[in-house]
Amino acid sequence: MFYRTFVEFLPESTPVTVGFEVVKPSLLDRIRGFEKVFMHSGNWWHLSDSARSPQNLYRSYLKLKSTCHVDAIMSINVPPKIFGGRYDIWNYPRKVRWSALEESLRRSMKLMELVKGEVPVYCCYEIGTFNDAIEWYGRAREAGFQFYGAGFAAFIMGRPSLEAFKHIIDVVVGAKHVLGFEAPFHASGIGSLKLLAILYYLGVTSADGSTPIRAALSYGFVYDEKGRSYRVRDLKKWSCRCEFCSQYSGSELIKMFKEDYRSRVLHNSYLWDLVLSEMVEASREGKLEKFISNLIGDSRIMVKVYDYAREMKRKYLES
Repeated sequence: MFYRTFVEFLPESTPVTVGFEVVKPSLLDRIRGFEKVFMHSGNWWHLSDSARSPQNLYRSYLKLKSTCHVDAIMSINVPPKIFGGRYDIWNYPRKVRWSALEESLRRSMKLMELVKGEVPVYCCYEIGTFNDAIEWYGRAREAGFQFYGAGFAAFIMGRPSLEAFKHIIDVVVGAKHVLGFEAPFHASGIGSLKLLAILYYLGVTSADGSTPIRAALSYGFVYDEKGRSYRVRDLKKWSCRCEFCSQYSGSELIKMFKEDYRSRVLHNSYLWDLVLSEMVEASREGKLEKFISNLIGDSRIMVKVYDYAREMKRKYLES
């Protein structure tokens, strides 16, 4: 399941995500009737630490569930303090990392206590190493959690490095190693089709990201089935199999993309659903590895990320 940033003109069956901090009357009116909503704990770099309390998340959930169906809540992934001016948390001292992880678990447990089993609570961490994942997802399981996740958006802001991608792999594999491959795991802040496919290969069961929506709204980009982006103002021809584009000719689509941001959003959203549904089908047919290889193509960094993911899966998830 891929939850994308909510916009009101998406079909109500579209999986969408909203931050708890925007659950206000204007949002409740616009999201009324949506069937698959994941409530996010908010991007910590935009919010004060005091705002991201279990009590505030719970109050937002009570409001949100009155107007739409809430699939799950993401718990509060407390970040370690910035150490040395960079957010490469896998290099932070153990004491700094573990203090934040301990606070994350404490707040997650409080949120679970408030919710009382009414909706799944994903115990999420801001976490960056394989060994930390084994330790802290193990503790989450012991605390009674059945759903888990991690916040990765800060890892891949700007131009993401191969090292950052590898640490995302480390966290997912570490979690699955201790929890079991079938354990529900949510990857927050991941919108890349290529990376989503690789994480699905490792057992990630859901994710949220803004890429298809934000690119269409803010930057005027549309994507093709390989995850390549195109600036709409430069488009000369267009062909796509998604549910939206199949209704129009290429020339009609180019005109619509240039004149109406809604058409860009709908195309990108439908395209993500198309590619991910084909990914799931390939998995059922035992053809997932071939599907991923075709999807990532000759992207040098993603080829290396996929090679690393296969190595880690063989070492820790298939033995």
